[in-house]
Amino acid sequence: MANKKTAKPEEKEQTFPNVLAVVKHLKEQGWKIEKSSAYADKKNRLLVPRADGKFTLSDVNNYIILAKLQRTDGTSGTDNDRMVNERAQNELKKSKIELEILQRKNEREAGLSVPRESLNQELTKRAARLKSDAENYARSSVEKIISIVSGDPTKGPALLEYQMDAIADWFNTYSADREFSVPAAGEILRDIEKAESDD
Repeated sequence: MANKKTAKPEEKEQTFPNVLAVVKHLKEQGWKIEKSSAYADKKNRLLVPRADGKFTLSDVNNYIILAKLQRTDGTSGTDNDRMVNERAQNELKKSKIELEILQRKNEREAGLSVPRESLNQELTKRAARLKSDAENYARSSVEKIISIVSGDPTKGPALLEYQMDAIADWFNTYSADREFSVPAAGEILRDIEKAESDD
């Protein structure tokens, strides 16, 4: 007796008889889909049936990618969509940084902002001048103070008035509006642009 080889039946791919069956399957798998959307996608050839009118599991999986379906938890569920989303997020961050740099550059060119280094230099100059004025006052007013009070304590109020007037004059000098000049602003901008282009 000859051994008969029994042929294994080929495993058939899961099929779905119609769009409603596809929608039911997708919902069971956690995809956000409505009947009307699926019918519209069939009409637009995103969900394409076989010659017999049925849909295979491969057809349905292709449909998920083509239609960019979302899961009910809001995720896309496909690596390709995750990569596209990640790339888009990175591009958005890059665009925001470039916009911020451009805004700062425009503000500088329009004179709406001053580089921190220039402001710090100006404040340092003002502090040095205040110190110098105070020292000069102390040195130059010795004789005046002696003559005002003539060693007489009753002349204290006159001395105080003199000193308060001098201090008020100093602070009037410092509180006046001043224009800040930015040395070589054009050179600073060229350096920034060069640094940006080197990156």
